[in-house]
Amino acid sequence: TLRGYHRHRMVDDVLTNPGEMDITASVNFTRVERIAEAIGLGVVPLTRQSQYLVSLFDKTLQWPKLFPEWTPDRTRQFQTLVHPEHLGDSFKVLECSRP
Repeated sequence: TLRGYHRHRMVDDVLTNPGEMDITASVNFTRVERIAEAIGLGVVPLTRQSQYLVSLFDKTLQWPKLFPEWTPDRTRQFQTLVHPEHLGDSFKVLECSRP
């Protein structure tokens, strides 16, 4: 199912307001995982967006010179991405890689 969000509200027509809307879709992760494995990709188990981003953030902090300075606005954006009541548990990550 394809969905569009504009200013935090679901929109029926995903083609309205191009460039100003987030578009998301329901994904059959089990099928994607099976296909990835069938073509020889390594598959990391499905995880919540919050877990994935916090883990990535922790790894990034190991190289502080490569990471731009955090502003209060960036901190709020990150909190929205990882908070369970916002986007953190609503979205999932399936990481696939070449062996």
